[in-house]
Amino acid sequence: MITWMQKRRKLMLTTMWVAVITFIGAGAVDWGGSSYGSKATSLAKVGEIQITPKELNRQYSAMYRQYNQMMGGKLEPEMAKKLGLEDQAMKMLIQQALMLNLAQDYEIIISDEELALEVEKIESFHKDGAFDKTTYIKALKANNYSTQDFETSLKRDLTIQKVSKYLKTDSTKDEQEPFLTSQAVADKIDYLILDTKNIPVGKMGKDAIQSFWELKKAQFVTQAKITVEEITVKAANKKFNDDEIANFYKKESFNFTDDKGEIKTLEAAKADIISALNDKATKKSASLLYIDWKKDRLDPSIAIKKHTFKANDAPYTMDITEKVQSLQAGKYMKPVKVGDDYIIVRLLENEPSRTKTFAEAKSEVYPLFIADQKRQRLQSMAVAQLDIFKGTQTKFITKNDTAVFHELTSSEAKQALNKLFTTDKPSGQIIISNDKIMLYRITEQKLLFKPKSINADVALEKQIDMLKEQTRLTALVQALNAKYKTEIFYK
Repeated sequence: MITWMQKRRKLMLTTMWVAVITFIGAGAVDWGGSSYGSKATSLAKVGEIQITPKELNRQYSAMYRQYNQMMGGKLEPEMAKKLGLEDQAMKMLIQQALMLNLAQDYEIIISDEELALEVEKIESFHKDGAFDKTTYIKALKANNYSTQDFETSLKRDLTIQKVSKYLKTDSTKDEQEPFLTSQAVADKIDYLILDTKNIPVGKMGKDAIQSFWELKKAQFVTQAKITVEEITVKAANKKFNDDEIANFYKKESFNFTDDKGEIKTLEAAKADIISALNDKATKKSASLLYIDWKKDRLDPSIAIKKHTFKANDAPYTMDITEKVQSLQAGKYMKPVKVGDDYIIVRLLENEPSRTKTFAEAKSEVYPLFIADQKRQRLQSMAVAQLDIFKGTQTKFITKNDTAVFHELTSSEAKQALNKLFTTDKPSGQIIISNDKIMLYRITEQKLLFKPKSINADVALEKQIDMLKEQTRLTALVQALNAKYKTEIFYK
C-alpha cells in the first residue's frame, strides 16, 4: 500500500493543490513529528508569506484524512511517517504561499461578500437546508477553530483558486494536433530483450566480494537493541454518579459531538463521558505510579515487565519507540496511552546500531554482489549487440500495443512503448529495469489513420487540457521559486 501511495504522490499533490477546508466533523490528527517547540511562531517564510505551526498541523490533518480515505480507513501514523506526509504538507504550504505572493503582487483579493457566499455554501453549517450562524459557530468550536482562523484559511484558499483561474488556458488547435498525431503513429520494429536471468556468473573470489562490501558497507548495519522495564496501568472501570457526570459535561461538552459536528445532549453523551472520566482516573493512577517509581518507593506488588527488542520490531508505536530511545539509561518515560491502558517505561539499555563486519554482512552482501555483476555484464552485452542483434520483428504497433512483448509484464511493456514513442533515435536501447534492457531497431513508420478534429473526442480534449494544466503548474512553481525566496526555520 505504501508503494502504491508513493507512486501516486505527485498526482495527489496536484489534485490537492487547492482544497476547500474539509475538517468539519472529521476531527484533527496531531502530527507532532518535528523538532521545533510549540511556541514557534513561524516554520518558514516564502516571499512575504509566513508559514506557522498551526497551518502545518491543519494541512497535515487534511492530507492525512485524504490518504486515510483512499486507504479505506487503514492509515496509521507510522505509515504516514514512512510516506513522508509531513514533508508533503510543508511542500503544499510552500506552493500555496508562492501563489499568495503572486496574488499580492497583482492585488488579487477576495472580498468580504465573496467570502460570505462561500461560507454559506458549506453544508456542515446548514440547518433545515439553509446557513445557520449558531450551527456555524458550534461546528467551528467543536473542531477547535475560531471564526477568524477559519475565515482567514478559507480566504487564502479562495485567493489561490482565483489566481489559478486567471492563469488557466484551454489547449489550442495547434497544441492538440501534435498530440492527436502521436496517437496515430505506428512503428514496425526489430527488438531483443536482454535479461540478467540469462547471464551466468561463475564463482567469485572473497577479495572481489569484500571490495564490493567496502563500497557499500554503510548499507549493512545492525538494528538498535533496546532493553526496558514497563508497568501497565489497566483502564479504570469506575461508577460515577449523576452529579459527577453532569459537572464533567458542563466543563467539556464541546468535546462530545455527533457526526454532523453538533454538540451532543447530556443523555446522548453519557457513555462517552463515563469513558472520559475513567480515562482521566487511569491517567491519574499512572501519573502517581510514575512518581513513586522515580522516587524508588514503588509498592513491591506492582508488576514490572522487562523485555528486550530491536528498534524495527518494537512492541510500541513508532512515536513511543522514539521517545524511549531518546531517554538516558535509567530514566523514565511519562505515562502514555496505549489502547485504553497507560504504560510507564524505564530505559535500561539502548544499544545503538553499528556497521556490520564483513563476516556478519557476507550473507546479505553476496546476492547483491552477484546482481551487480550481472547488471554490469548486461550493460556490456547491450552495447556489444546493439548494431548486430537479430531479434523479433513486430507488425505495425502503437504505444498502446503492450501485448506484443510477451517477455515483459504489462507495466514493463507500457514503459518500453512510452520510451520508444518519445525517442528520436531509429535504434538504441531502452532500460526497462536494472535487470532488463530492450534493444530496438525501427524498420518502418506510418500513420494508421488521419487525425480527426479534437471536437470529435471530448475525453481526449480533457486529457490534453489536464496535461497542459499539470505542465503549466510545474513551470509556474519553478518560476515562482526563482522569484520568491523560501526560508525554512525548522528541522
